Amino acid sequence: SGTFKMINLLLITSWMATISNIGFFASGLFVCQQFRTNKSTGDIPILPFLTAATTALMWMAYGILKHDDTIMLVNVVGLFMQIGYMVVFYAYTAERARLRVQLLFTLVAAGSTLLYISYAFSVSEESAVFQLGIICNIITVIMFASPLSTVALVIRTKSTMSMSLPMSVGMVLVGGLWFLYGIQVGDAFVEVPNFCGFVLGLIQLSLFVLYSRRTSETL
Repeated sequence: SGTFKMINLLLITSWMATISNIGFFASGLFVCQQFRTNKSTGDIPILPFLTAATTALMWMAYGILKHDDTIMLVNVVGLFMQIGYMVVFYAYTAERARLRVQLLFTLVAAGSTLLYISYAFSVSEESAVFQLGIICNIITVIMFASPLSTVALVIRTKSTMSMSLPMSVGMVLVGGLWFLYGIQVGDAFVEVPNFCGFVLGLIQLSLFVLYSRRTSETL
């Protein structure tokens, strides 16, 4: 009975994490709609989309190596969504030449990493999983922290216009649920970066609360 309850809890958590993650990926739709409305990408950088796509690719590979269908499937969906967002970004950016260089660099780096992991897997499966787990952790934390690159601008202008509220809320939900999933499956590589994402998401939300209050006080 206890084991059955644990399996049910894991199933519920995995579904909640999957749905919230796809919802997090879908927050990019709001940004793309903004591109279409303004006919420009404005001050929004490509970095969040690039890091999200790279992260999805690496976690998809990790899920395959770990035989974790939940991790694998959600990141297949995420990868295709991020590719779609980057196509829209390319259509509205004024710096296409620079974007092509960034895309090429990302493809070469990601491809080289996966080739290395494939070689490592042929030598030692355990070592390959460990090394890919480390890589996934690093790029996931970078992805979660990338919106914080605009913190200086937010503080200086006392405005959160350069930040995305849906993505910040998504970080809290996704980070928290995947952290719980990592605990339940006993995978530290899932626990650590998602706990960091949860905390970083709370920091971003605090900026929205802080400066929305200050704006209302000014008005």
